Amino acid sequence: MVEKLRQRGQLTCLTLGARGSLVISAGAVVEIAPAEARLVDATGAGDAYAAGFLYEITRGHDVVMAGHTASLWAARVISKHGAR
Repeated sequence: MVEKLRQRGQLTCLTLGARGSLVISAGAVVEIAPAEARLVDATGAGDAYAAGFLYEITRGHDVVMAGHTASLWAARVISKHGAR
């Protein structure tokens, strides 16, 4: 699946939970390490990841920085009950 996405050349993020995430861009695959967090509730983690990623991309930062920010935002959300 990752290879098919890489060949398409479109910007894609795959979240992998405790294993971090993959950012596929311009034919490359970048592994993003997960941010440290104690899992309390995973509700909203994907939305927080997307928001953090898009926040950095719309400000002109590269996909590596965007991925790390996204990971941090998702980690913050999972450390609390409910989506906040």
